[in-house]
Amino acid sequence: MAGLGRDSGAARSRRLHPVPWAERMLVIGGSGFLGSEVVRAACEAGLSVSVLARHRLRADDRPWLEEVDWFVGSANEESDLRRALEGVCWVVDAVGCPGPSVTDFSPERTLVKAVPTLSLLLDVLRQTPGVGVTYLSSGGTVYGQSDGLPVAEDHPCVPVSPYGMTKLVAEECIRAHGDRFGTPVRILRVSNAYGPTQSAPDGQGLIAACMEAAEGDGQFTMFGDGHNVRDYVEVADVASAVMGLPPTYDGDRTVNVGSGTGHDVHAVLALLGEITGARFDVTRSPARPQDVHSIVLDTSRLSRLLTWDPRPLADGVAAAWERRVRQRAVSAIGRSA
Repeated sequence: MAGLGRDSGAARSRRLHPVPWAERMLVIGGSGFLGSEVVRAACEAGLSVSVLARHRLRADDRPWLEEVDWFVGSANEESDLRRALEGVCWVVDAVGCPGPSVTDFSPERTLVKAVPTLSLLLDVLRQTPGVGVTYLSSGGTVYGQSDGLPVAEDHPCVPVSPYGMTKLVAEECIRAHGDRFGTPVRILRVSNAYGPTQSAPDGQGLIAACMEAAEGDGQFTMFGDGHNVRDYVEVADVASAVMGLPPTYDGDRTVNVGSGTGHDVHAVLALLGEITGARFDVTRSPARPQDVHSIVLDTSRLSRLLTWDPRPLADGVAAAWERRVRQRAVSAIGRSA
């Protein structure tokens, strides 16, 4: 399959060197899809890494996890947070919140769940000057509907989903905190990340949903007419951007992280069919009001700040599928042993 011989995301992340002051990083939500990949990149870059998460990941196929200091707890508990922050110079906030496909909650309920966690973190950081924070926001949802693509960081943000609203409020809180207390910050607006460990809860994560369908009976639900366009970026590339863009006191504190290229649902289905060999049985459902029609991120600012060479979608999907197949085989052997 094309692209499988290209250097891995892990190898690319090693070319990015963290700033000298960041000897220890804390990843909040480091057991999640994005957070765990940031942990890998940080370990391979030579940082000491702490993780605060509700559960600990198994190290079976993640040898770098043996080097991590795990704090199993809640970012909503001040005692857990202070314990995990000891000796830390850089915090990456990768805490998840209900995804944009969830419709049975109001924006107010989403904010009540997500913002207090960030508020506590910022309050604690106010008492630990010099510790920088990187926040993983959502470039796929904070901008809302857009007439022109690609979308740059100065584009008006008018999110149409509670998820996007929550991310935007969090961004404003972080900027205000940085301005008032001199905390170095970085806000990364990540487009639609994908990778081998991603799951597809609530119909979110098109590539993961396609892979899960390919592993099963091929049943797949398409929302809308299939012409929705998204900007897909490999999760290893996102981690590389985190490592290459440490928090800053000024300058470009908000940066889009994407591929800069759009693909619609039909194109993704065709690509997944070619790579997996699956034949998808597509069920069509009405478009969801919380989904923007098209979003592609302008990555010009990102390219000015570091060498940005995101993996092409075909290469990344092929590598992700290969790893999933390999992991299934390992799991099957373990069950039969």
